[in-house]
Amino acid sequence: MNHVAHVDLKGGQSPRRFALPPLHLFWGASEQNQRTYYYHLLALRNQFSLRAEGRLGNLPGLTTAEWRSILSNTYWKSMWPNPNPGEVGSSNFNPARFWTKGGPLFFGDELSAEVVSGCDVFSRLHCRCEVQMDSADDDEVRQTVIYHLNMDHASAEIKEMDRLQFPLDFERRWNEGRLSAILDMTDMWGAFRNGGVKSGFFEDKKAWRTWLRAARGVVMDWEGFDDWDWEGFTDVRNIGINRLSSEDFHRLTVRVLIFFIRSFVTRLGYYPSSMLCPPILANHRCEKHKAKFATGYY
Repeated sequence: MNHVAHVDLKGGQSPRRFALPPLHLFWGASEQNQRTYYYHLLALRNQFSLRAEGRLGNLPGLTTAEWRSILSNTYWKSMWPNPNPGEVGSSNFNPARFWTKGGPLFFGDELSAEVVSGCDVFSRLHCRCEVQMDSADDDEVRQTVIYHLNMDHASAEIKEMDRLQFPLDFERRWNEGRLSAILDMTDMWGAFRNGGVKSGFFEDKKAWRTWLRAARGVVMDWEGFDDWDWEGFTDVRNIGINRLSSEDFHRLTVRVLIFFIRSFVTRLGYYPSSMLCPPILANHRCEKHKAKFATGYY
C-alpha cells in the first residue's frame, strides 16, 4: 500500500455501507459484547454469507451503526413483542435464540417472514455440533471467525467494484462464474484454507503463478487496465506468465496489486481488505472436535 498515496482517495463519500460487519467492531467492544458478536456471527454464519452474495434478494449494505445493533442484541430485542405492554422494559427475549422473531433489516422482508413462521436458519459448526453461547470464547475460534469474515469482505468489495464498473451487465457477468474467479484470487491458499501452516508459499512458483493468473483475470476488464503503467510489460492481458523470468514475475505481481489497490482508492474511496493467511484452525469447530481436526483435514 506504500505505492498508493492516501491523497488519491476519492473524496465526498457518504457514510460507507458494508455488505458484512466491519472487522473493527470486534476490536473495541467489551468482552461481554464480543462474546455476543461472535455468537451471532456463528449462529447465522450461512445467512451472513448469503446476504453478502446477494442470494437473499440483493439487500443493501448496512452502516457501521446498523451492523453494531445486529451483532449485539439491540436490533433483535426490538423484534420481540412485549408480553406486558403496560410494563416498561418487559420482554421475553431469548438471547440464545435471538433471531426467531425475524428481522427485516438483516434477513429482508421475505425471509424474515419465513423465519417467524419457523424456517430454520441456524448454522452449525464444521464439526456439525451446535453453536453455543461460549463457542467463540477460544482465541483460535475467534481468529477463524475473523479470517473468514475478512475473506468474505474481500469478495464482497470486488463485487462492489464490479457493480460500479459494469452497471449494465453486472448480473450477467456475475451469473457466468465471476464469483469463482474472485475466490481464486482472494482465497489463495489452496488446501490450507482449511487450516495448517504452509511455509514458503511465495517460494512455491506454481501456486503463485496460479494466483497471479487469477488476479489478472479479476482486474483486466476494469477501466484503466490497458492504459496502466506496466513498467515495460506489453499485452498484459495475454502475457505468458509461465514464461516470465523470476524478476519479471515479481515485478508484474507488484504492478497488478498496485492497479488493484489504486482502483479501490480512486473509485470507491477506500483500501481493499487484505488477503490473509489462514490460521491453524481455519474452520469453526467445538472444543471436543478441535484437537481431532487441528490441521483442518477431514
